[in-house]
Amino acid sequence: MLTIENDKINGYTESDLIGIFNKYKDQENWKKPFNAIVITEEDKNKLETAIIFYHGAKPITVPIEVIVTPHKDALVKMVANGYQIKSIGYRCY
Repeated sequence: MLTIENDKINGYTESDLIGIFNKYKDQENWKKPFNAIVITEEDKNKLETAIIFYHGAKPITVPIEVIVTPHKDALVKMVANGYQIKSIGYRCY
């Protein structure tokens, strides 16, 4: 559910939402479903709000462990908690 108060959607500006949505959307067609992995809870909340706002559908979010490589030649890999977020794509009701 979205709440709009003081020109903010669930506490985010439209600029916040379009920024994260553009990062994860299908670059050829924004209406297509997508599957994103984010690390922070802030990005999870923001992307979930953006998907509801732009696609008109609630995303599916699953907590996961993510293996993070600091750079391509790194010998050490780190495990971090993250979230997999799936969108079914744009829906017009």
